[in-house]
Amino acid sequence: GMEGGVSPLVAGYSPACTLSSTAPTTSSCNQTTMLTGYISSTKTANRGLIGFKMPTLPEDTQIDTAQMAVYVGSTTTTTATSMGAYRVSTEWSPGATWNTTNGTTSWKTPGGDYSTGADATVNPSVGASKGWAYWYPEQTVQEWYNGPKAGGEGASNFGLLLKDVTEGSVNNDLTFEMPESGEDRPAITFYWAPRGIGDQPQFTTLPLASSGQMTVSANV
Repeated sequence: GMEGGVSPLVAGYSPACTLSSTAPTTSSCNQTTMLTGYISSTKTANRGLIGFKMPTLPEDTQIDTAQMAVYVGSTTTTTATSMGAYRVSTEWSPGATWNTTNGTTSWKTPGGDYSTGADATVNPSVGASKGWAYWYPEQTVQEWYNGPKAGGEGASNFGLLLKDVTEGSVNNDLTFEMPESGEDRPAITFYWAPRGIGDQPQFTTLPLASSGQMTVSANV
């Protein structure tokens, strides 16, 4: 079974979009590729929006580890760039553009609304060559499962935004492969455990003295 995080769960992506600073009203959500990076000759910043369909899990789920894998199919240069994956904070649809969430409604900030807090995860060296690139968004996945009612500890699942951290210092625009199926399909793979419910065999527990009607054990 999945309990105790023994088997990883895999969440595949749903929509993916390219947001381009020099084509701010153009929607590019073709579901086959996503451009992310910076092109110095045109001063173009491209950002990628990617949604994930997370499986339903019990309330009080504890996320142990999470890895997002996205395949770099081509690059415009071989200069490695630092690329961040940020939790998107405003709902969007496949009509999204640099200026809007859905073709009509403006983002709070052009280029997409996203968290730059502790839940951001950065890969410091992406795009020197083709192949898989990885990020580790455990905190974001935990926030998604906590849900928006959890205050500062939770959030709605509006996906992730990928962008060059600096947008200007490195000239490289990456094409991420976004096939709907197959081995190059983007995914978040994660382990989880139920939190605080009953006796959990993955933890070491010691019995404590209690009343005759009840047994209590402590997670050491």
